Amino acid sequence: MVWVRRTARSQPPRSLQLTLFAALAVIECASASARDVPAVIVQPTEQSRQALQHAVGQALNREFVQLSDAALTQESRLIIAPARVRDAQGQVIYAREPHTLEHFHLVKSWWRCILIRESTQKRYKLAHTKCLPKT
Repeated sequence: MVWVRRTARSQPPRSLQLTLFAALAVIECASASARDVPAVIVQPTEQSRQALQHAVGQALNREFVQLSDAALTQESRLIIAPARVRDAQGQVIYAREPHTLEHFHLVKSWWRCILIRESTQKRYKLAHTKCLPKT
């Protein structure tokens, strides 16, 4: 066995650091999806509703989204349709099209409630939210 004494200035090569970081990131992603369990929100509060609304708004790059107070309390899936745009007379300018729907699902990953946007697989942690595995 060879011992190498490191001084405060010596560090592993940058390429080795990047390789280790990439390997750890891949392992974390793989293990995160392996422990994901479909979930529903239990005991929703105003804070948990705001967290969900914020996560959906962030995912869709919208300042405001309108969600039901019961969103994700019965089902682990959430489908968001764009608001209908109306003209001055109140007539719908365009109707919903199937390809404009956004799909999300809620999972419990360890102790966290995570909202996942299905089109991008991006994950959003829901603060102040209690969820349980969907039975």
